[in-house]
Amino acid sequence: MHIQTSEIRMLLEEHLASMRLHSLSESVYALPLDGLRQPEVAFWTVGYRRNCSDAAH
Repeated sequence: MHIQTSEIRMLLEEHLASMRLHSLSESVYALPLDGLRQPEVAFWTVGYRRNCSDAAH
């Protein structure tokens, strides 16, 4: 998934919000999106999408 997608932006925003809620402020770190786009940074995500037919099982 490309790092520009809204799902990735939302994932990062939710992650940071959770970190701010549950961690000390001096323990919350994150690279900005531009930092994650650098060639020397490997950024991996794993997603799962359930389709309608899966919901019945």
